[in-house]
Amino acid sequence: MASVTIQKWSTAAACGGQVNHIYRTREHYGNQDIDKTLADRNEMAGTAEEARTRIRETIAWVDSVTPPKRVRADRKTIAELCIPAPRAGMSDQDARQFLTAACEALVGAPSMHVVGVALHADEAHEYVNPDSKTRVQSRLHLHVLVVPDVPDKGCNMKSWLTKSRYGEINRLMDKVCERELGYSYQDGTKSQSRGDVERVKVESLRAEAAELTAKIDTLRHEVAELDKTRQKTRQDAARATQEADKAVARARAAERAQRQSEAIQRQSEARTEVAERRADELREEIDRLDVIRELSVVPENTTLKDARATARKTLIGDNVTLPRHEFESICNLAETCWVNHTAVLRMQREKSDAEKAAQHAERDAERRAHEISLDEARERAGRDARLERYERMEKAYPDVFKEMDVRLSRTVERDLVR
Repeated sequence: MASVTIQKWSTAAACGGQVNHIYRTREHYGNQDIDKTLADRNEMAGTAEEARTRIRETIAWVDSVTPPKRVRADRKTIAELCIPAPRAGMSDQDARQFLTAACEALVGAPSMHVVGVALHADEAHEYVNPDSKTRVQSRLHLHVLVVPDVPDKGCNMKSWLTKSRYGEINRLMDKVCERELGYSYQDGTKSQSRGDVERVKVESLRAEAAELTAKIDTLRHEVAELDKTRQKTRQDAARATQEADKAVARARAAERAQRQSEAIQRQSEARTEVAERRADELREEIDRLDVIRELSVVPENTTLKDARATARKTLIGDNVTLPRHEFESICNLAETCWVNHTAVLRMQREKSDAEKAAQHAERDAERRAHEISLDEARERAGRDARLERYERMEKAYPDVFKEMDVRLSRTVERDLVR
């Protein structure tokens, strides 16, 4: 709210640090909100030294008119009125118009003597309103140093600075503001004065500190929740990494099984090819033996005819008398027939064995081809299921699988180098 704040000073304090602050006589200030680049916007009534002189002379004059009963060491003789502009965000022209009129009104007010005036526009900063807890922008403000002069009591701060005095001064500001700007100086709230500007700043800082403490507590809670989330994410990532490693191991095992299956299939195809070639060879051998068998039939030759004719001629009882050369010829022919007959039987057995071997080779080749087809179907179904699961995991944990791809690439490169 807009209201006048009042602070009490001793003569020494007023003539010392406070006059230096009001008249900006120092190079450096403890107030970090003072912006030296805005110093030319300030307005001073005289100089600091002139203000000190007026303070001492006015106190002496008031004491001479109404002598104090006793003078304490900590006697308060100066009151500092701090009058902020009526509203935050108002124009600089309106603020200066009001503050100038307020200074003139205080100069003519009873029971006080104005001994120092300064308008400050170089303390532009944002602060927290202790009542509303909202952040507001600082305003132009007026510092007025006055010496109290209470009738019959003189320079008596206790008698002058009363609750009614606060009301009197603020009502005077209401009249000035309504006359100059068309609205009341006070905004209708019941908040009491909080003292000087520095105290307001302290309370503002306390409110801001409380606000920051609440924010810190909130942030700590959020950090704790984030830690939990991060821990869970790490655990999920670790599990995903384990699953990925298992998937990689299964993929490698599947690749090895695939290579083994392909090798077995190649071996089976090679054995089938060998069996087919052997079957072809056996078929050719069977054909050759068929030819030989046909050619091995013993023809009706002249030796048998001659021997039969001689036998009829020389038949005596149960005995047959043949010439020696015919007998030898018959023996040779019988031996030849026996050899041919034995060869034919052997060729028949070989033909039968060859046909059986060919049939067995064909059945074995068909069985192996069927087994390989079933194994391939099972392996393909397993690979499809693993691939689908792998893709789901990759969508859920892209970072983990990116790292896994890097590891696989490195592993493949090492295998290639080997």
